[in-house]
Amino acid sequence: MEVTEQKVVSLRYIMKNREGEEIENTFAGTAVQYVHGAGKILPELETQLNGLKKGDKKSITLQQPETFHFEIEIDDIRMATAEEIVSGKPCEITDCRPGCAC
Repeated sequence: MEVTEQKVVSLRYIMKNREGEEIENTFAGTAVQYVHGAGKILPELETQLNGLKKGDKKSITLQQPETFHFEIEIDDIRMATAEEIVSGKPCEITDCRPGCAC
């Protein structure tokens, strides 16, 4: 499965500023999730993630208005539920059972 609109994407990243100073690192914690195409992350970053697959890694540098560099790894991709598409954000899974989307 590829990163495309209406997919919930789980990823980990390291974000650094122009000077190479680490600003944020999610590799030691829980993956970040978002609904691709919902406009909840920077548009240029979302564009750079299009087409990636689970396990893919990518280096991305954004110039808006400050320069940020990301090292990203895709942990998982799944279809968004109707509720997630409407809200534009992933649902919190509290009742995992066979056949659910967690």
